Amino acid sequence: MWNTYCAGELNSVLHLPDMASVRIGIYDCTQKFLLDRMLWRNQADEGNMYKNVKRFGLHAEDGSYFDIDLNYQDFSFRLEFVSTGDCFAYRVTPLQKKEKIYFFLCASILWMHKGSVEVLQDGLSIRSENKDYMIKTNAAFISHVKVNTSLPGILVESNQVFYITCNMNTDPDLIALHLDAARRQCISSSAHSGGWLDGVSDALQKGMGWNTIYDHVKERICSPVSRAWCVQNGKGFGSYVLFEWDTFFSALMGATYSRKFPRWQIDAIFQEMTSDGMIPNFGSERGGSPDRSQPPVGSYCILKLYQQFQDKNLLERYYEPLVRWNKWWFENRDGNHDGLLEWGSNPNPSGTEQGYFDNGNTMACAMFESGLDNSPMYDQVVFNEKTNTMELADVGLNSLYALDCKCLAFISRVCGRLTEEKLYHAEFERMKELMNQKMYDPNAGMYCNLHWNGEKDYRFSPTNFYPLLAGIPSAGQAKAMVNGHLLNENEFWGTYVIPSISKSCSAFSDQDYWRGRIWGPMNFLVYEGLKQYSCLEEFNRIAYLFADKSLKLFMNEWYEESHIHENYNCITGDGDDKFNADPFYTWGALLAYLPMCELIYVHPYGGIRFGNFYAPASTIEGFLVGSSSYDLCTKNGFMLNRNNKQLIASDEMIIMDHFTLTEGIISAVVITSKTCCITLYPQPEIIHYTLRLSNGMIIFDGALDKQITFSQLNSENSF
Repeated sequence: MWNTYCAGELNSVLHLPDMASVRIGIYDCTQKFLLDRMLWRNQADEGNMYKNVKRFGLHAEDGSYFDIDLNYQDFSFRLEFVSTGDCFAYRVTPLQKKEKIYFFLCASILWMHKGSVEVLQDGLSIRSENKDYMIKTNAAFISHVKVNTSLPGILVESNQVFYITCNMNTDPDLIALHLDAARRQCISSSAHSGGWLDGVSDALQKGMGWNTIYDHVKERICSPVSRAWCVQNGKGFGSYVLFEWDTFFSALMGATYSRKFPRWQIDAIFQEMTSDGMIPNFGSERGGSPDRSQPPVGSYCILKLYQQFQDKNLLERYYEPLVRWNKWWFENRDGNHDGLLEWGSNPNPSGTEQGYFDNGNTMACAMFESGLDNSPMYDQVVFNEKTNTMELADVGLNSLYALDCKCLAFISRVCGRLTEEKLYHAEFERMKELMNQKMYDPNAGMYCNLHWNGEKDYRFSPTNFYPLLAGIPSAGQAKAMVNGHLLNENEFWGTYVIPSISKSCSAFSDQDYWRGRIWGPMNFLVYEGLKQYSCLEEFNRIAYLFADKSLKLFMNEWYEESHIHENYNCITGDGDDKFNADPFYTWGALLAYLPMCELIYVHPYGGIRFGNFYAPASTIEGFLVGSSSYDLCTKNGFMLNRNNKQLIASDEMIIMDHFTLTEGIISAVVITSKTCCITLYPQPEIIHYTLRLSNGMIIFDGALDKQITFSQLNSENSF
């Protein structure tokens, strides 16, 4: 199958496993310039940083269909692609006419695989070790212009629609039929969202799909944070680059529409694990970061994937690596042995000669480990070269480590490792007690970073809310944190949320990278913290408001420019104002993922939550849970379908919480906000239903062979 797997370009397709590549470039005859590789960020030039992509279109995961609008200066064109097996066809549509602009069609065999390319009178011939590919086009050939390139290719006119084929009939009418059929199939097999969530599913699928590449080094399919970071930005990491927490988060987003994508991502990042048992800050073709890790979110993300897909193999496959990584933290990051962790960086024994980008054991590298490369939280913090750590116990790191222990306790129980469950539960409780004792300031109503001299640091960032995610604060403490700080418009609340440093910090006005800008991962982790306190109804309302603000920020540029920024200006909401805010960076889509979670939320410790009392009417179609696909519609009540068949409906909004389907048995808690009528629909695969109201009253418990309706239901009253 052909797909857009070459990291450095969007204007080519690659065939696996023989590495045959076909590319459609642009030749500017006036400038004598060949643009053969087109990416949204082709040049390291701030004035031209987004020039090559006009619109991201559909992209089938298997490459069977995609479409995209590309741009060279003031000349734009559309590529529509269909493939089946070894065959493919392109329809190339110029969107403007431009004199002396031509298309250059070229082919190659990549990465030193055996094969050859020959230019023929009627096209190109690609001969790989095992297969032959004939590339033909109905475009008018240009023979009088010579292109200064070593690439074997042909030059064709750009003034009308034309077709390119590989090993298939070149009849334009037949190709058009194939394209139309493939587009319809791509749309029907994709996830969709509407209403309040209009465009969300589309953004998630395009953000992951257009960034999916083939890594020839480790022979795998994966999605880097951004194609541009592989080949242009970030010093040029090579054919691939994977960052730790970015990759785990992309797995969660991909799980909204794909079962394959999350496994690709999880497998890929664990392949970067070092010999001493940690997942590094990054791994790439040019090297990695053996001196440091990054925020430990792996067990939490894997646990959520398990709850969504009920795939116990996922837990068993990665249990031991997660255990090793958990152990690594206290072996390497408790510099003063006080039972709390600091960010750090070990000396790199290999030096830079092995392709690494630094020698380690520096403050800069320790900040890279935090994931917050230039955060003002660490301005003037001392780095201790003897302990290889900052002299600052970090609330964010300790919260995520505690969360890691909590998740590993749960995973241990699922995997039948009861002794380990007790050990991890005890470690979680130790961390909880110590953080409450040493890091919580009751006067400030906040957990504070702690200097080694015992002084608390009152420069707050979203990481100070991470204790919520681990369930460390009491209900009273959680309310103090949220009401006193999160909702405080002088600190974190406002039109756009959440700034990467409090507005009260002088560095907020910098609006440069982690100095005040908004980042998808911070929004995600703070949001997840709010969801852990869903027993407090006010937190459910705040979580909705938080998700709504995230959505509005994201959609500003998604609708207009197809941008998914690495970070956004917290004052203006703009992502284009900084060159170091990549315009198509996977984790920026976390801002759109949050509102989807408001309608369908995967509990990390069990079950799915469908519905929301605060969100406007919405639809989600094709959300994957277990082996099934679910559609939720909250227009005029509540309708939940499973595999395109009605499952449960209500004339008023309800919430189906802690929903599970195991071995044909459905169990759920129904939460109502007003009196309603609920209808259950039988499905052949469902042998038993157990539904109860949140007040404990049982609605139905048994087998169902016909549609049944229950009237006058209310969680606050018996019936």
